[in-house]
Amino acid sequence: PKAVWEADNAAAEPVIAAAVVTLGDVVERYLAARDPATAKSDKLRMSPRGIVEARRYLREYWKPLHGMALKDISRQHVTNRLDELAADKGAITADRART
Repeated sequence: PKAVWEADNAAAEPVIAAAVVTLGDVVERYLAARDPATAKSDKLRMSPRGIVEARRYLREYWKPLHGMALKDISRQHVTNRLDELAADKGAITADRART
């Protein structure tokens, strides 16, 4: 019975790991949906300059949270990151990152 339980757990682990959605995953999907070259609707399409800025903020400034599962990111994580950005890059950058 123990060997069967271990085999069942071993088989279940990859499925559970695959179900975890990280911020990094969502950022890339969001950017692809908003990119003027790949957006499927005009409502979703950002301006060329807007997508450049969105890439910079989402890929660079929010990168420390990219590896975290969405369900694990709390308001405190966001607040801490915004405080770090304000200290390193300035209050305006932090405000734009929040947006």
